[in-house]
Amino acid sequence: MNVVVVSRVRLYREGLVLVLRNRCGLSVAGSAGAGPEAVELVGATRPAVAIVDSALVVGDGLMPALRRAHPPIRVVAFGVGDDEAEIIACAERGVAGYVSSDAVAADLVAVLEAVGRGELSCTPFVAGTLLRRVAALAGHGPIQGSLLTHREAEVLALLEQGLMNKQIARRLGISLSTVKNHVHRILQKHAVLSRSDLART
Repeated sequence: MNVVVVSRVRLYREGLVLVLRNRCGLSVAGSAGAGPEAVELVGATRPAVAIVDSALVVGDGLMPALRRAHPPIRVVAFGVGDDEAEIIACAERGVAGYVSSDAVAADLVAVLEAVGRGELSCTPFVAGTLLRRVAALAGHGPIQGSLLTHREAEVLALLEQGLMNKQIARRLGISLSTVKNHVHRILQKHAVLSRSDLART
């Protein structure tokens, strides 16, 4: 899988490139800072995934520009903190994976592998944050395409209690992959919400 790294901080870029360069199945096409340099790199290398500093993800302009340069690109935000507004802003911009600020190299690789398979990958805290927002918005009436199935509602309730995917699988008597699929669908439904809908709560 071809990836690029985007961050204003050169040390972060170079460190991530070194971490990823020797990983099986990953090919690092390059790294760039913000703005035109990042857009040019993505357009030239057409990577499957861009690993982008979360501060740049939530800033204005970069994400749409990356998608114009290479529409199929998927973005993994790194350095994501515990701030719920930042997490939701990343979701608004279509982030496919979240890597927390205290993650280790193995966590980043796991997220990249999941995103490469077409999955949305995040920590239970991030999932809980997004799903709580979905639940809060449900009180404003149905939004087209966003209603949860009975099983998705069960998964949401358990995530809100802080349960991990494996614990949810045991509690509901379903496989771990099924739980992940339910979480993915719930978050997909979250992604159809408009900025104004997200802002209401």
